[in-house]
Amino acid sequence: ANIIDRTSDLTLTDKGYRQALIQGIAQASMSSIQCNRVLANLLAINLTDTDLLTLLDECSNLPAKQCSQLIGKSLEQAKQLATRFKAAQVLGALAKREPELAKPLFLNLLKDKDLNVSLSKDSLLSLPSEKIHSNFLDSVMREKEESMSWAVSQGVDTLPPLIAVPLIKKILREHPDANLRSTTAANLGDLPWQTAVPLIELALHDPDERVRLAAIKQTTALPAVQALALLAIAFQDKGPNVREAAVAALGKNYLSVHQSLFYRALHDEAANVRAKAASFYHLFSPEFIERDLPKTLNDPNRLVVIEASKNISRLPEPLKQQFLAQYKSVDHSAIRTGIAASLAALPWEEATNFISLYLLDAQTDVRVAVINSLGELIKQTGSNQDQALNYLKQSLRNTEPGILMATVQAAAALPLAVKTSLLLPFFNLENFPLGLAILASLKAKANQ
Repeated sequence: ANIIDRTSDLTLTDKGYRQALIQGIAQASMSSIQCNRVLANLLAINLTDTDLLTLLDECSNLPAKQCSQLIGKSLEQAKQLATRFKAAQVLGALAKREPELAKPLFLNLLKDKDLNVSLSKDSLLSLPSEKIHSNFLDSVMREKEESMSWAVSQGVDTLPPLIAVPLIKKILREHPDANLRSTTAANLGDLPWQTAVPLIELALHDPDERVRLAAIKQTTALPAVQALALLAIAFQDKGPNVREAAVAALGKNYLSVHQSLFYRALHDEAANVRAKAASFYHLFSPEFIERDLPKTLNDPNRLVVIEASKNISRLPEPLKQQFLAQYKSVDHSAIRTGIAASLAALPWEEATNFISLYLLDAQTDVRVAVINSLGELIKQTGSNQDQALNYLKQSLRNTEPGILMATVQAAAALPLAVKTSLLLPFFNLENFPLGLAILASLKAKANQ
């Protein structure tokens, strides 16, 4: 007891003596009164990071007041990240015991130069009051804007809801950096859908298109009713790229329950929106297809026509045979290109009737499309390898660069000996792109 009474002496500057006292606290070898006296004297001097870490490890066994003083001292004086991060973790535990003692320490925590400390999940989980939440947001928004990027990059689902929701709202409504708002919107699907819905709707009204596009992608994580309500908002967007993304999300997940939105998209003023909607024709009802597909095949935009005609090979019977027979040799090259591009959806025996025809087509786009489909068919089981090889040989007689490149790529699934014999005669160091394509084709795994 006499020794402890003298701890205010300069003997505390002696490393060995100081560590012995700290170990005495750690080992609970003193009475609470003696422990408090020693702690008070220790906290009055500069402690090393090692000293602070040892004491922080024992914080749960210390009186709350001394624990809060120790945390405050650690946040202010510790030089090492590990020590300050430990203090942030201990603060989280203290907040559960004594919220009022913890409150002022949170504001010190937010001022830490290292974001791993100032946004420590362990401490944020224990934020004790709405006032602290508000102070946290104000600090993040005004003093440490870069910390929001860090928080969002960790995933909004890792933050406590009382912090995550107001933080996201504040970012989406007020932050000037569209990249950060977009990143935030792209993480909304990680939240519980009840929480995510109003935040996605908020992002769908962002002035920057990137944010709205990111928000649309998050609708796939929602129940159908909520997703459709949000996509209906996106269908009204002024940006054609956003409307196109809404069509894509709708087609992949909810086409069967909301064809009326697709009908609107098929008549959109923007060609890219009409093209995206046309790519889902094979999922429509037979009545809808029979009535509207011929209209779309007469669209003034070539891309729309190609996307629509790609669906013909995937239509349900007997519509597929009806449309294939009607449009197989039509004068409109965009229709022939679309059909040629989708031949891999047909059985080999049926596809060969089109391959023989389209390899001789006057339009380069049609010939490239049919060669690409031939490559896909070679990968499938049931294709006739000898017949496919003859088609490729026929195609290689054409000297157009696009045709040669497509043919080389289509041969990739052939057995190595077969494609080596086929392609090596065309290997020429002076034609560098074609040479690289041949090497890549030879290296590709054969479909055997």
